[in-house]
Amino acid sequence: MRRETHKIMTAFYRGLPARAARTHTDGQTVWLHNNTIAWRSNDNDISFCLAGWPTTTTRERINGLLSTFGMGRWGVSQRNHEQWLVHHAEKVTEIGDYEVISFSTLRNFEDEYGLTSWTDSKWELIK
Repeated sequence: MRRETHKIMTAFYRGLPARAARTHTDGQTVWLHNNTIAWRSNDNDISFCLAGWPTTTTRERINGLLSTFGMGRWGVSQRNHEQWLVHHAEKVTEIGDYEVISFSTLRNFEDEYGLTSWTDSKWELIK
């Protein structure tokens, strides 16, 4: 994980504001080049999207978010110029450049398809 990503995602996890060269957070939302890529909803679920920019940097920030919140088995990857939601590097579903995915959606995928169970173990390491 890039240093900038670690700084911003750790602050977002803790609900604190932080700034780096291209990315910033107010603790509730994360922006990359002023495009919203992650946010907390009113029910405290976390959502993310590529914000129309399926770039290496956007995917790296989202993957950093997933890792920071203990969801590192999930990721966003590009395969043959298409964006994919992956689980342990295996394609799960293709995603659109503006498609919103929430952590609750990921947990539902895990339950529905018998994928690795949701755990909070990583969360304790960051607090």
